[in-house]
Amino acid sequence: TGICQPTPFSSPQNLRVVRHGDWTAKGGVKYNLNDDIMSYFTVARGYKGPTVNNVTGAATLVEPETNLAFELGVKTRLFDDRLTLNADLFKTHYTNFQTQTYDTKITPFGFILGNAGGMESRGFEFDFTASITDELTFSGNAAYVDSYFTDYQLFCNVGTCTRMNNSQGVFTARLLDAKGMTPVNAPKF
Repeated sequence: TGICQPTPFSSPQNLRVVRHGDWTAKGGVKYNLNDDIMSYFTVARGYKGPTVNNVTGAATLVEPETNLAFELGVKTRLFDDRLTLNADLFKTHYTNFQTQTYDTKITPFGFILGNAGGMESRGFEFDFTASITDELTFSGNAAYVDSYFTDYQLFCNVGTCTRMNNSQGVFTARLLDAKGMTPVNAPKF
């Protein structure tokens, strides 16, 4: 699992209709500590449907993605609603995460959409709004996000990957084990 292998279906015998459905849901509980402070917990399941990748003219299927997300937070209104402070912790686990892959098997080399077996994202965020006067307001926010692949192996070029052998010691492919690596465009702050 977790090996990015596009499934070609460009020839008539491989042609198929791509239909898929799934469910999403969100639930939560909240507790008002007083009139100005509310804490909450939510859990949600998300879904992103399959798609067809046609970068090279040979269509390939990208499998659907699901996720399970948890959030624990607090929302406050203080000093007669002149200061709002909100903060939360979150964690999301993705299965079949849809991500771009640099494919060296196509000419010219380029990016295609594929699936990572798993990815996790966790962190915290906060925001504030302070009304100093009726005419002057300060606001800000910040977040820390730690995202990493939990299951993702890519076929790649000689020299950039580890050699993979089968149980008889025969070379089968060159793979990059991206487990623990940060996805592209996933900054920490």
